[in-house]
This record gives sequence, structure tokens and C-alpha cells, in this order.
Amino acid sequence: MSKGRAKQVIPATRTKRLVLQPEFVSQIEDFIRYSFEEFGADSTLKLLKEIDSQIKRISVMPDANPKDKHLPSTPAKTYRNIIVKSSVITYRVTRSEVTVLDLHHKAAVQHIKK
Repeated sequence: MSKGRAKQVIPATRTKRLVLQPEFVSQIEDFIRYSFEEFGADSTLKLLKEIDSQIKRISVMPDANPKDKHLPSTPAKTYRNIIVKSSVITYRVTRSEVTVLDLHHKAAVQHIKK
């Protein structure tokens, strides 16, 4: 054992509980129908895989995405956005969980928040 500096221990990442709000689930269902009709099965499946990947990622790295500029954050909860192609997914981070709140098209979100 060498003398000098102590070994640095990095704590394991804690996975937060992931919750999907019913409104988000409904919006995803509508999104799938629309995307399938407009862009076909291959494009829809590719986009859903990207959305699924991003949502799974936030339970491990919830602060990896930018804070929502229009929803107030507090020390107890923070609102953040995931941007996937032309869609914005809004989620809330608390000490123990990540709650996925809704899915909107970028243009609709910009119009609503102005």
C-alpha cells in the first residue's frame, strides 16, 4: 500500500423511481397513431426507440437535460425537458423519483409558453 493520498471512492449512481403520468401515456398513444399515419412504421419505431432510450436514461441521470425555462424549480423539485427531434418531453425531478409529465411538439410548446 502506498503512502500519501487516500483512495478516492466514487459512490454508485442511484437510480430514481420512474413514473409516467397518465396524460403522458395518452399523448404517446396519440403520437404513435399520428406518426404512423404520416411517416410510416419504420420512422415511428425509430423515434419511439429514441424516446424510450431518453426516458430510461433520466432515471439514472435526471439532471442531464436542460431545466424548463417556464416552469419554476425549487430545491425540492426541478422541471426539465428532453428534446427528441421535433418533440419536447417535460419531466419533474424530486429527491426520490422522476415523473414524466407530457409530450408536445416543439412548435406547440413555443406557442403555449410565449
